[in-house]
Amino acid sequence: MKENSERLEWLQIHVDLHTEEKALQEKITFNSLTNSVGPRRFLHCGVLKKTKSEKELIGFLFNDFLLLTTSSTSFNGHQFSFDRHHNVNLKLYRQPMFLSTLTVGPSVRKEEDTVGFSLRQLDNILGLDTLSVNDKTLWNSKMTEAISSFVVNEKKFLTKQKSGMAFS
Repeated sequence: MKENSERLEWLQIHVDLHTEEKALQEKITFNSLTNSVGPRRFLHCGVLKKTKSEKELIGFLFNDFLLLTTSSTSFNGHQFSFDRHHNVNLKLYRQPMFLSTLTVGPSVRKEEDTVGFSLRQLDNILGLDTLSVNDKTLWNSKMTEAISSFVVNEKKFLTKQKSGMAFS
């Protein structure tokens, strides 16, 4: 719990929440309650590259959304670490990708791909590459687990809300 809280606080300080296109629709307070799944929890992070442009991104997975950021510092094929990179400043790459609208898929490349996967959000598909085969396995399992857990918890929340309304 303490480590989770510290990481959320670090993100609040080190992530500039303005994208090139537009400001966020609503301000993110990392260390807060989510709309439907209780307190926000940090689940996973790592360096990813866009499959087509090879633009380096640092992804942060939470129990309600995935945040993709960029850094002015290149990680040169090394993994991101809160301890090693405590002084790095990050910039929001795009709007947060809410788990309720996200699915994990195969690489956007046609041939067998050991490091790539895709994220589908409504009609948009984003191809991403990890640093290694192990990273791909980890991202895939963390994302899939987070999405299914979110769906289950959101259903519970909505059911509670509906039954609460029936009695009021």
